[in-house]
Amino acid sequence: MKRIAYHAFGDPAAVCRVETVPGPGPPGPEQVLVEILAFPINPSDLLVIRGVHRSRPPLPAQPGAESVGRVLAVGGAVRRFAPGDLAVPMTRESWVQRRLLPESALLVVDQQADPLQLAMLRGLPGTAWFMLEDHGPRQAGAWILQTAANSGVGLCLAALARARALRSLNIVRRPEAGAAVISAGGDAVVIDALAETLAEPLAERVLTATGGTRPLVAFDAVAGPATQALAACLADDAAIIVYGLLSGEPCRLTPEQLIFHGRSLKGYSLPAALAWRPEAVVRRDYMALSQMVAAGTLKVPVAATYPMDGIAEAVRHAALDGRDGKVLVLPNH
Repeated sequence: MKRIAYHAFGDPAAVCRVETVPGPGPPGPEQVLVEILAFPINPSDLLVIRGVHRSRPPLPAQPGAESVGRVLAVGGAVRRFAPGDLAVPMTRESWVQRRLLPESALLVVDQQADPLQLAMLRGLPGTAWFMLEDHGPRQAGAWILQTAANSGVGLCLAALARARALRSLNIVRRPEAGAAVISAGGDAVVIDALAETLAEPLAERVLTATGGTRPLVAFDAVAGPATQALAACLADDAAIIVYGLLSGEPCRLTPEQLIFHGRSLKGYSLPAALAWRPEAVVRRDYMALSQMVAAGTLKVPVAATYPMDGIAEAVRHAALDGRDGKVLVLPNH
């Protein structure tokens, strides 16, 4: 069996390598043997491999936060899965051809959903879904604001906001990126690089796009100077939910925004959001997301797929700025 591993932190294209290791044995009573069909290369995966993520696994390490698999065999006590089923692992170390996992570590998903989309289910639709659950407005017709709107999370956020009768104003850096956001369900698009913008001009364009209504929350994957610009766009007492750090810079707010307008800044972590929820709720919500994938309501563009032996090229592609769509690896092709 093949897996991807790294023995030192560093440039993923240089340190990741394909290794041959013994395959898993037959499943125990409560175990499921899964063939991994696809796994995405996420920014967090690359940060972990570089050694700059808060998670620093002991070396040598097998990376990967997400995947989708097909069940090959099940133990005698397994009730939720049968051979041939699609399943989504909830555990890390996914860059491998086969895995032997406890039944409790696998999500039951809609069997009609596209496996490539299911490979990305936990991170992209999951982040968008649970951020809206925790911080989205409850009144129909309310506006939300987001940066990096053409990213995987951004496209899902636009689609899920539409499904909840919310309206989304979506900031993208390139004009050609706006069409994908509108197609996904976004209501309006503003073109802005954010890092170079001044807060008030952006606020003026946001208010023009919304017909004079200030958004009730902003979801930010950029941080840095963007935070101050977003705060100037929002209603009083609104929050900016920061879930990414594309700028690599500290978030900025002015004292006036904090004191006179009550705007606040909150960090968001999907693992933390899942940790406090009952397992039954997490499973229910991910099933709902997989059903939306099967129905075509949720779809993340795929830029390219690679075989496992092409891992160096795949991680280089995944690290490109301005890439449209996710890069996935098909480990058994």
